[in-house]
Amino acid sequence: MREKVTSLGYSVSVADTIVSWAIEYGFVDDNRFCVLFISSRTMSRIRLKMELSRRGVPEAVIEKVLATVSEQESTDELVKQVSCRYGHIENGETARRRASGWLSRRGFSSDIIHSVLKEAL
Repeated sequence: MREKVTSLGYSVSVADTIVSWAIEYGFVDDNRFCVLFISSRTMSRIRLKMELSRRGVPEAVIEKVLATVSEQESTDELVKQVSCRYGHIENGETARRRASGWLSRRGFSSDIIHSVLKEAL
């Protein structure tokens, strides 16, 4: 945020004041951002870590938030999503192929994909 403010032509002292104010009022909160990001995305843990790191979230914060997410809850949510997205397709092989591609593009391992497809379709 400091870099963005200084790139707009403001001095470093003004940028520091703005960042301090934003932190004080909760507008800059890595934990909150991680929780919201994770809850709004369908990605593997590895991909979530990569995306959050790319966005500048410290590794310790990412690990702390990911530790609160249950593997079983994540798998159950994947089963629901796959059932909703692909359960209506009459040809079972087509549904499995499309769902498999969708999950693999989101970074899930073949073991997870297999177990989710087995339950969902």
